[in-house]
Amino acid sequence: MDWSLHSDEAVAGAELGDSLMWIDVVDIFGTLLSQLLKNCPQLGIQPFAKALCDIQGKAFKPYLLTQLYEALDVVERKEDVLQEQEQGENGQGLPPALKERIDSHVGGAAYFASRRETNTWDEKNWGEIAELSPDESQPPVGSLWVEGRCEEHWQNMKETSVSRSFTKFFENGWFVLLCRHMLLLLACNMIQRGELAQYPLALLHIFMAAEKEECDIRQEGWPQGQLTVAYDITCKTSKTVRQSPLNSLAQWSQFLPVVGAMHGYAHERSCQLLFLMLYIVGIGLEDGEGCERYFNVSNALAAITRHQSSFHHRQAISEFAYFNDLQTYSSLSRFIYGNYNTKNTVRNSMREAGITSPQVFYDWLVEEGEYLQRLYQTPPKETLEMEYYLKLEALKSCQERLAKAWTAWLGYQPGLCDQTNALETKHRNESENERKLLADVQAFEARLELWKRWTESCNEYKLARTMVKEASYRKALDKLEALLVS
Repeated sequence: MDWSLHSDEAVAGAELGDSLMWIDVVDIFGTLLSQLLKNCPQLGIQPFAKALCDIQGKAFKPYLLTQLYEALDVVERKEDVLQEQEQGENGQGLPPALKERIDSHVGGAAYFASRRETNTWDEKNWGEIAELSPDESQPPVGSLWVEGRCEEHWQNMKETSVSRSFTKFFENGWFVLLCRHMLLLLACNMIQRGELAQYPLALLHIFMAAEKEECDIRQEGWPQGQLTVAYDITCKTSKTVRQSPLNSLAQWSQFLPVVGAMHGYAHERSCQLLFLMLYIVGIGLEDGEGCERYFNVSNALAAITRHQSSFHHRQAISEFAYFNDLQTYSSLSRFIYGNYNTKNTVRNSMREAGITSPQVFYDWLVEEGEYLQRLYQTPPKETLEMEYYLKLEALKSCQERLAKAWTAWLGYQPGLCDQTNALETKHRNESENERKLLADVQAFEARLELWKRWTESCNEYKLARTMVKEASYRKALDKLEALLVS
């Protein structure tokens, strides 16, 4: 089978030698295949080539794939040059076709951060990164990034365990940075590791540095608003950003870390009050889960990219991202209009509930946060009362043992095996324990300002006994309440 057209235009291509078939492939199949892959990402080149062979009634041959790949490379590199020209950059002319067997080029440069840029933000390389000077980094109002508690309990946040499980593969996925409208800003490959901190740090640095450079060129000064970044483990990432060389630039950008609505369900309640987008002033109606919807669409590429080379892998993703950005941009007006209608619905619901101002919600959040903080520790008075009750119980048991030891010692009759010394020692030990427990009981009575010792018949004693019995249950109940989802 020959991809070239059976026409009389061979003379026009004679000066190119055997490139006549190459030109025909580019003109006919390169553009057609490029558009098919954009509209149907799961379509592979091999099924496309086999379908063409079946239509012609010819046997499929592997070299046809190479021709189609080269045609696709030329078409997409040509589109890249046109995109650069549209953005005001100088085109470099159409490069030669790229060979699959060589494949030393880097695809997706318009979207993908280089491996060197991501490796720079590995923690062991932080000492080589230059930070902004203090006078440049301080915004008019400093940002305070609070700390969450969830990373203390999550095993998948520990980079040591994550990196070990992914070392068997070279590329383990990709990390993306999207705007609120789901337009792809930046991406990077995760190389022989899982979702480590260096990837968000690298992408945030590229974005923030570009923003600062743009502000310096336009002489706009500090940004007017905050840079809100939604991430599923923000309570951990906010600490990492503050400890990293990105801290100064993040403060200049007025970095505001938040957690998306869906991933917020995995965080404990106190962490949700600090980071959940639902409770952050100025966020609007966003849910911060654009990456999940984006991955749901881009997963269609998995069928064809899993066996491709690194270049064609990133090339396919970049073409998909560019085409998806065009479609997303064309539907922005519908997106804004939908948010506007939702805002009116929320206002009507507030009016029906008798809520006159959004400030009411934030007052409730402050009250709830204070209540949850109290759950992490037992009230001091209750703690003293329970400890006092336990000392009384220990004193009672010690006195019972002392009475038994005294009775046994008095009624002992020496025999063949003399136990007098053992009984005297046991009586002496119990006597010393009684004196120690009496001193502790008296100390608790002084701290609780008690003028009369509790007895089993008094109400305070019964209440303390109930609290001790239910202490483990109440502690588990408080922990459950602190983990409740929003």
